[in-house]
Formats: sequence, C-alpha cells, structure tokens
Amino acid sequence: MTLTGILKNIILVLVSVLIWTTQITALQVLGYTIALGGLVYYSLGWNTIAEKATEFSTWLGAATGTSGSYTLLEGANPSPAVRKSLVVGLVAAGTATVVVGLYYSKVQA
Repeated sequence: MTLTGILKNIILVLVSVLIWTTQITALQVLGYTIALGGLVYYSLGWNTIAEKATEFSTWLGAATGTSGSYTLLEGANPSPAVRKSLVVGLVAAGTATVVVGLYYSKVQA
C-alpha cells in the first residue's frame, strides 16, 4: 500500500498543477521525478524495463523506416557503458524537467 500512496501523491500534485496552476519549486519537481523513477524501477524490475525498451526501439525503428531494432538493454546485466548512458539520460531528463518547471513558474508569475 505504501507504493500506491507515493503514486497517489504524485498524481495529486500533477492534477493540482494542471487544474489550479499551483506553483511548485524545481526541487519539488526533481523530487517527484526521482520518486516516480524509483517507483517504476521497483515495480517493474530491470528485466521488464529492458524488454519494454527493446520493444519500443523496435517499434520506433519500424515507424521511422530504419532497419533493425536497438537492443542496448537486452539481458539482465547491461554493460557499464549502457548503465552510464542510462544514468546520463536520466540526469538529462531530470534537468530538463527542472528547467521546464522553472520556466513555467516564471511564465505564471
């Protein structure tokens, strides 16, 4: 039940921001992003995430007309380069979320 409570809190904050334009800080956005990422990882596990990422890359390759699938995440133990890439990607996504949140808060002010 604790995990559903975390998801409920994140959804409540998101709905509050969308409906009532509640102001949230960049630190709050970063915290909710980390909490949601941890929740997804804990709930699904690495193998499921890797499988879904491979399915998505195959679909993306077919949709864009490129051949083959990108199988960087196949297997339970990705290489250190893949892990570093994932960490850099997550940090970039979190940074982008913070920047958008800061921009949004300045536009609303």
